[in-house]
Amino acid sequence: MIEPIPVVEENIYAFRLKGRLTHADYREFVPLVEDLIRQHEGRISLLLELEDFHGWDEQAALDDFRFGLRNEGHFERIAVVGDKAWEKWMVQLARPFTDAEIRYFDREHIDEAWAWLKATPADQKTVTEPGP
Repeated sequence: MIEPIPVVEENIYAFRLKGRLTHADYREFVPLVEDLIRQHEGRISLLLELEDFHGWDEQAALDDFRFGLRNEGHFERIAVVGDKAWEKWMVQLARPFTDAEIRYFDREHIDEAWAWLKATPADQKTVTEPGP
């Protein structure tokens, strides 16, 4: 399941990903995000909060891959917030496949994730990636 999380920041959107994602989840999620991209003339940032996350079924994994390819260049930053070592590894694995800045934050560092998403390039020096 993919649920929107209310956000008041310009061009930053947040979603909670729960359980095992399915093709049906992506049929709702993809048009929503692609509409947000169009509204902001091509560049948005995302916070993805993983809650009791169990990955993707086979079709959803393919949907996710296609979505990423089709929307290459449309994401400024992506913050992934979770609580499992494999989720952090998943973010590391995704880095070569996107031009977006993508970082993993442990759940207890969600405030740092928000600060990083909101930071302008001049602010980046004060917002560092959390340690291990």
